[in-house]
Amino acid sequence: ARRHEIPCFREVPNTHTAHAYEVVAKELELLGLPSAAGHSHTFDADALAREEREYELADALLVPSEYSLGTFLERGVPREKLVVHRYGYDGDRFFAPNGGGNSRERPFTAIFVGRCEPRKGLHHALRAWIDSGAAESGRFIVCGAFEPGYRRVLEPLLAHPSVELHGFVADPSAVMRDSDVFVFPSIEEGSALVTYEARACGCVLVVSEAAGARCENGVDGLVHRPGDVATLTKQLRRLAQDRVFLEQLRATALERAHDLSWAAAGKELAGIYAARA
Repeated sequence: ARRHEIPCFREVPNTHTAHAYEVVAKELELLGLPSAAGHSHTFDADALAREEREYELADALLVPSEYSLGTFLERGVPREKLVVHRYGYDGDRFFAPNGGGNSRERPFTAIFVGRCEPRKGLHHALRAWIDSGAAESGRFIVCGAFEPGYRRVLEPLLAHPSVELHGFVADPSAVMRDSDVFVFPSIEEGSALVTYEARACGCVLVVSEAAGARCENGVDGLVHRPGDVATLTKQLRRLAQDRVFLEQLRATALERAHDLSWAAAGKELAGIYAARA
């Protein structure tokens, strides 16, 4: 494309790869876990060199969140080369029950959906859940398959009676519709699709900045810095104790959810292509 002077857009689904390698390696070290050979986030010099060459050759890099954009700026990529786009959700599959939630008719319920691996921050979610006091009468549902070794590290937290392990769930929409909050404290991410989907199902997002979720802290979701378990704990405690605040966040999130569909994302991306062509 460069040789033929054709505008070239390179999608970046996560953060800068060098950043991803570094933060995941640090988290593994803190947990006492080894890096898995061949894993997408285990350091690979050849893969990094190839990706950095692609970053250099592309006319524009499509990054899915402001957090992701920041990791490229830190690595010296010019701001004018970075374009924020976004992902979306399928409204035929992910939708709220009767346009809203029924939080007062069930125990306070939190859900995590994703690959159970250190970079998704499930260990932070479980620690905060138990420390917040929400675990005394609530439910924490975990949907996802575990990476080898990670489950062993989490066993003391997973053993809490409020924690329910559902394993891999092909279509988590029904579970999302029956939950109050979606907890996703990633330490490294692009813009997690499950955050769009959970929001559309009526879950209030409680996420780290690194999750790349489309929400505004205190308006239609709650956001914390990656690894900030103390703040996450306070957020879960407040939502469990203040159902009025929970419903306010949910209502605002659902009002804005239609703007986050795949159809809306496609129109936005078409506009980006037209502006840069």
